[in-house]
Amino acid sequence: RNTVPVALGACRIEFASTVEVPAVTAFLHPTHNIALVRYDPALLCGDSVRSATLSPTPLEVGEECMFVGLPRQDAALPVFQQSVVRETCVMEVGI
Repeated sequence: RNTVPVALGACRIEFASTVEVPAVTAFLHPTHNIALVRYDPALLCGDSVRSATLSPTPLEVGEECMFVGLPRQDAALPVFQQSVVRETCVMEVGI
């Protein structure tokens, strides 16, 4: 698809296969299959989960970073991979 539908539907996040909390889709990229979601951490008991901190400084070409994602085959197991930025572009995200 090259467009994002207006009504995205219900969004829920599951933690440790035991706790499910409601979430809101903040951003959905139309071609790269990535979404940013918001949830209320107060709905989780304890302090074992922290929100990701996004850097206000953009990555530069040649800079090392960590890729975190889900593979196509077994989406239950995340992938972590050291990466190097090869290209950058400006993308407006209305969060």
